[in-house]
Amino acid sequence: MKNKLIFILLIMLIVITGCAKKEGYSSPEEALNNSGVSFKGLLTKVELPNAALTFYLTEDPNMPIGTGFIREKKDRWQWITGSSLQQMADEPVTYNWVNLDKMRVEGKGYHMFWGVINQQDIEKIYITYKNNWNLDGNATILDTGLGYRIWYVISNEYHGTVPGVDITGYSGAGTVVYTNR
Repeated sequence: MKNKLIFILLIMLIVITGCAKKEGYSSPEEALNNSGVSFKGLLTKVELPNAALTFYLTEDPNMPIGTGFIREKKDRWQWITGSSLQQMADEPVTYNWVNLDKMRVEGKGYHMFWGVINQQDIEKIYITYKNNWNLDGNATILDTGLGYRIWYVISNEYHGTVPGVDITGYSGAGTVVYTNR
């Protein structure tokens, strides 16, 4: 009788723990779809260690691009934040930034600088942080197929609450064709 009771309790424990609802979603795309963010389509997903960054088309024609940050926790994906809707402009290069995942408080996360490239002859973007912090380098450029490109730089270091970057745009031949200085 004692063995039977232990067996029944063991089966109940397995059923309860195996059927418990796991928090999060099975993929970053599923987390985005269930985030409550209203969007028309996913432009691209950038894989990061234990995270994904998404760029998506919003339904607002004045603010057509949004970013979303999705964190992986125990093989499940959770929507963390969606922010920095990029307003299109007539400028050759636009600039924005976002502190992702409470980086300053927790000491971990990502800090992203990004924008839109509207000038076709810009093939490369190089950024330098204005406060002489350790953030110099080439931006990644994504072609949206919509007449503009997105540039971004992601850092796993916190870069303050008043960020600013010097942006230099180069042609394919290496000539400076844009600077925000």
